[in-house]
Amino acid sequence: MCRILDRSLWLPLLWLALNLVDAQITIIALHYGLLEANPLMAVLTSGLTSGQLIVGKFVAAGVVLIGLYRFNLTRLLPALIIGMGLVVEWNLVWLWLASSRMDVVVPTVVTLVVVNTSALGLAITSRRRGR
Repeated sequence: MCRILDRSLWLPLLWLALNLVDAQITIIALHYGLLEANPLMAVLTSGLTSGQLIVGKFVAAGVVLIGLYRFNLTRLLPALIIGMGLVVEWNLVWLWLASSRMDVVVPTVVTLVVVNTSALGLAITSRRRGR
């Protein structure tokens, strides 16, 4: 049976996707005047352009993946995905509550919630199966 994308690649791709979604939410929130709540991230992201933030987040997520594979800790990936998914959901709720331009933000939030919920479901399923 030929598979276009091996199942073992789904979790790393989900990890990268959730980190990119988190970066997008941060960009949208900063655009609407919200502040980064994480003090470390506030310092690291101050003065960055949107593109730099996305690239930085992608590189950081990639470094975490490399570390997990290098030290044979890939069993932690589903838990990390679930944790990042919950962070994304939390940020989406605050973005939605704080937004004064609901007509612009709501379609974006709904799309991101659907993507994030799918990612969480796959991570939880994978964690239960022990992969």
